[in-house]
Amino acid sequence: MKILTNIQTSPLAGITQTFASFIDFSERSKKKNIHITGINVAGNTAPTSGKNYQKTKGRFTLVSMNRSYPNIRDLTQKATSLSEIEDSYEEIIEKHREIIKTQKPDVILLNGTYYKPWWLYIASRDFNIPIILHYHGILSKEVAHLEEKQRVLFEQMEKSFDESSLFYIFPSVLAKNVVENEVFGHPIIRSAILPNSIPGYFFNIKRNKNSHGIGMVSRWSEVKNPLFARKIANYNKKHNGKFDVNMVTDLAKSNRHYQQVNGLVNILSPMSNQQLGHFYGKMSVVLSPSVFETYGNVAQEALACGTPALVSSNMGVAETFNKVGLQDWIVNFNSVHNIYEKIQKVSLQEVNPSVKKILAEEYSPETINSKLFSIFRSI
Repeated sequence: MKILTNIQTSPLAGITQTFASFIDFSERSKKKNIHITGINVAGNTAPTSGKNYQKTKGRFTLVSMNRSYPNIRDLTQKATSLSEIEDSYEEIIEKHREIIKTQKPDVILLNGTYYKPWWLYIASRDFNIPIILHYHGILSKEVAHLEEKQRVLFEQMEKSFDESSLFYIFPSVLAKNVVENEVFGHPIIRSAILPNSIPGYFFNIKRNKNSHGIGMVSRWSEVKNPLFARKIANYNKKHNGKFDVNMVTDLAKSNRHYQQVNGLVNILSPMSNQQLGHFYGKMSVVLSPSVFETYGNVAQEALACGTPALVSSNMGVAETFNKVGLQDWIVNFNSVHNIYEKIQKVSLQEVNPSVKKILAEEYSPETINSKLFSIFRSI
């Protein structure tokens, strides 16, 4: 089976981790008929050459498209319709068509609903090839803070993925319900619920029980509620707290928020998953205060490391917390006072070995990716 997909390269994106896990699974799998081709489109600083560069290692082929393209935010400010944006990207969409013709995939996998998977989706509609949309992130939620003109165009982009011939994979029941009720406006028949996996190395981390660190890990995006780090740090400082607040994020020093949090919060640059494991192990508690999230890898990775985590009920991973008996760690982040009280209590607790056992068995890359491969074969 040959799978063609779009590549997400941000180390803080759950899409990146999920896809990397599947590539690793395909390399180790006894199923010799798996081959994955990923399309990577270089950033806006890349020279326009019109050439694609292909490199194969094991069962994975990377096709790099080295060309510049219009900034999506600029386009949504100027364009009057989604078709106008599509016209602006026609050349790069045509390059995707050429890759499909050359690679001849059995299945096309769309990772997310932002503009890069949208390019691949538009190109793929010209072929009689099964398409799977792995619904990482809900674009309508991600852009809710933008001005109306931009927001409406992004919402239309996401709604364009509403097609009866597609098969949808959701990381949580929450994600499926929101797409059905708030995005597409109708039930989705052809779909599956598949939570994200937890790499095994997180379970080998030894937690520092004497830590006084509060940890957060996320992209600096409105929907992730990143400024909660500043709120909890301020509260801790005013109450002579013993905690240090640490955040792994992609916040640039030039961003106006950097000066607001720098010094109050320890800002750390994005790091590899293995490094994140050691970060979790140094924390007394990890917070995931997202306004909304289709899943939320950070919280379950922290649990695997033995570090307690508090999550919002508006996150898909809360379903996993319910499953393993951690309902008490699903909280409302509206009250900083209440969360601080909770942090002091939870930081003294341990993650029950039975919880880690369930996570290691039912959320292992082998278990989750085997189910994912079965979905590919069934389409």
